[in-house]
Amino acid sequence: MTRRIALLRSYYPPRSMAGIARFTSDVAPSLVEQGCEVRVITKATGHESVEWEHGVWIHRIRLGSRGLVGGSFDHVNSFATS
Repeated sequence: MTRRIALLRSYYPPRSMAGIARFTSDVAPSLVEQGCEVRVITKATGHESVEWEHGVWIHRIRLGSRGLVGGSFDHVNSFATS
């Protein structure tokens, strides 16, 4: 059975290349190499997007004044519940 790991971060490259963003961008592909399915969930700077980078799914989602914008998290739901 494949381990599924979701990493939630406020920032992720290319928006930020320092601190926890850099650490996460180094760790996520390493986890993939060990056989894990990895998704990074981070803030979108513009439009929401889902990207495939170095074996890692990156979900960039919008945040409203009270947190997640309604429906923003729907594309991660199947990953989390299967």
